[in-house]
Amino acid sequence: MNRFFDLIPTSKIFHLYILAHFRVKNSGDLSISGIPCYNNYMFESFSWLALVAIASTGYALSAFLDNYIADVQFKKRRPEATKLFGFFGYLAALAVLLFVAPPGPLSVPLVLALIAIGALDSLAYIPYLRALKYDETTGIAVLGQLNPVFALLFGWLLLGSAVHPSQIFSFALILGAAALIVFSANKRSLHLKGRAVLLMVIAIIGWVLSDVLFVKLALGHDFMSSFFWFLFGKALFDGLMWFNRSWRRRVARVWAEWKGRLILAVGSNQILLIGTETLWRFILTIAPSVALASVTENVAQLFITFGFGLAFSVIWPTFGREKLSRRSVIMHLTAVVLASIGIILL
Repeated sequence: MNRFFDLIPTSKIFHLYILAHFRVKNSGDLSISGIPCYNNYMFESFSWLALVAIASTGYALSAFLDNYIADVQFKKRRPEATKLFGFFGYLAALAVLLFVAPPGPLSVPLVLALIAIGALDSLAYIPYLRALKYDETTGIAVLGQLNPVFALLFGWLLLGSAVHPSQIFSFALILGAAALIVFSANKRSLHLKGRAVLLMVIAIIGWVLSDVLFVKLALGHDFMSSFFWFLFGKALFDGLMWFNRSWRRRVARVWAEWKGRLILAVGSNQILLIGTETLWRFILTIAPSVALASVTENVAQLFITFGFGLAFSVIWPTFGREKLSRRSVIMHLTAVVLASIGIILL
């Protein structure tokens, strides 16, 4: 680990990156994984809410890239085949981690559990990518508001997090915001919204279970070591997906049409997603609770996604693919207000 700090230049950007991994000791020293380093920095100025804002922006941009790849490049046919590219992205991330922060010793059962959690998280992306066939990015973001409801449930079951009546009311408002978007669709597209809801519920259950179990296992252990084996599980799952012949054929057809532009879109998305996932896993270890972190991130992502949707509809409609009619804008804004009230009341 000392070798890692020797490689880091003394720029403010890298200092901020380091501070994001610190724990404050009673002595006032800052440490990463229990190793003292860099005295006299104020960790208190680094708010987990600010990190959530960064993560929410990353997830929102990644969602638009997902939608662009699925809708434009894959033409809504087997967009989940993009998981094949994830194998190379996670391998590259693992190689970087081995160089800058090699994993420390962990017990074999813990390593196997972290690998399984990573595979579960990767598996959950399949129904999410399929859901993109049936709804626009903003609609999927609103459905993502179901995430904190399951986070509350699993946090209570697995982590013993307390549940208060005000939280139940807040989550009811958030559920209402998601329902408002879903059932505002016309009769012809309502069944498509129903498919999107079902697929997103499946995806969210997988993601929340992954989040909660990661927190349960990673706390008390070295964060980067835990995250390394989590990423290894994601790489392993995506690597096994290369045995899916229909996915390989679909990727080959899309590659024949798009070539370098496909690599640019998928590569940019992988870098953005892996970086955001790394930040999000760290946030889960410092936030007051998994449910609160999940709610805050989802509401922030909804605001940001809605704003990006408006902007992209004007300057790059092919990329944004948003149906922002007057009625749609009003419904989305109403949903955002309901979700915002829910988070304020937490």
